[in-house]
Amino acid sequence: AALSAWRAFDKGSKSAKMGEDSNAESHMTLDVFKTFIGCRSDVWDEIFQRPEVVQKALAVPPGSRSEADKAELEKLLRIIPVFRDVGEEVLDQLCEHVEYRTVKAKTNVFVQGEEAAALCVLMSGSVTVFIQSLEGSKVELTTLNPPDEFGQFNLILPESADRSSLETYQADTPSELLVITKEVFDRLLKKRFYDEWKQRYGVLKASGVFDGWSVEKISHVARLSRKLCFGRGDTLVQQGEPSDHLMFIVKGVCRVMKYPDVQAQIERKIAECDKTLNRIMSKYCFHHLLLETATKPADPKFMTLAEQKRAELEYTRAGLVMQLDHIKRQNRITHKQPGRILDGDTSKALEVGMLMPPGICGEMGVLDPAKDQALGSVVADTMVETLALHRIAFQTFDVTPDLIERIRRKGRIIYPDDEDIMRRLKLQEEEKVIAKDIVDDLLPNKTSSGRDLPGANW
Repeated sequence: AALSAWRAFDKGSKSAKMGEDSNAESHMTLDVFKTFIGCRSDVWDEIFQRPEVVQKALAVPPGSRSEADKAELEKLLRIIPVFRDVGEEVLDQLCEHVEYRTVKAKTNVFVQGEEAAALCVLMSGSVTVFIQSLEGSKVELTTLNPPDEFGQFNLILPESADRSSLETYQADTPSELLVITKEVFDRLLKKRFYDEWKQRYGVLKASGVFDGWSVEKISHVARLSRKLCFGRGDTLVQQGEPSDHLMFIVKGVCRVMKYPDVQAQIERKIAECDKTLNRIMSKYCFHHLLLETATKPADPKFMTLAEQKRAELEYTRAGLVMQLDHIKRQNRITHKQPGRILDGDTSKALEVGMLMPPGICGEMGVLDPAKDQALGSVVADTMVETLALHRIAFQTFDVTPDLIERIRRKGRIIYPDDEDIMRRLKLQEEEKVIAKDIVDDLLPNKTSSGRDLPGANW
């Protein structure tokens, strides 16, 4: 019955193609037709999937591919950013020698500390990048998606001992990879990626953060960095949220915005007081036997300089805590009204600075990993390209006080107090109201008829 139905369907399809009124049923696939007639699909229809044309071309061993296979692979490589700018001869050689791998989920492609002997481009699936911290824990750095590439900078180094992977790359899902072996890489792509490596080195060197570092150390940082691109209006760093990356701006311009958040600023001041008090208590801490034998002043009101400073800090801290409690109570009982500037109102932001190359952003993740909250938002004003260094990868370096101080000086945006921001925003709103009133006064009366307006007789 199914065979006769298929013959009738095939005959009807041919007659429909010959006529002018061709309908959608004439283009049914076999699976759709089986469902249409209520026929159950075979078991192997769900197990075996027909490979795509590109997969068939990749399955042909390198060196044995036909011109048709290479034509299909050329279409694929042209849409991958890492191969988009290569010449015709290089692209033809890549189509001939590129290899194809499938990876199961939870399989390590490269392992940290082991040699990475290929350039890989992700075709499908996802790959997570891990790094082992100094404490021995495995920390996730980022997740790669098609068509991201990895492993290219390991192949540039001449010695196999130096080509060990700096991170672990693990497939999250079943993934497909395009693989360029080291022999093909050295012959076709090494110079291109070496130039990119030098460019990254130049950006890091020009930033001033790594002054005094050797070429080998800065080159190591360049290997760990990743290129991140942002479109106009994208947010690189969000105020009040943690930032995982220290970003070095390569191209483009960014605006630094800040909205008033008095509560967060008071909390930071309290944390600074606690830090100073702990330092004083640690510095002027004595054994109890020494305190018993210490010379006590005749005047009980006498205080040492350290005790006086400690008392002043405790008094300041108590005042800040009372102010913070008052703001929290006010935020609980007061609802935000349209157009009113309240603490933490992200719709009311003030531009406080600009960032251009060789500026940096996201430095709070390095300067204060415990708190790690951005003081302002960084928004791309144009197309922006950055080199991003994860804060965990940064901790694997020789982090000295001089390095931290250089980063602090490099993040040269001076954020005004939140009270000052609120005052300036209110002034801007008042200026807008005044400008609107002036324009309304210059315009004719809205109640006038059209015949009374200038040019009404035209």
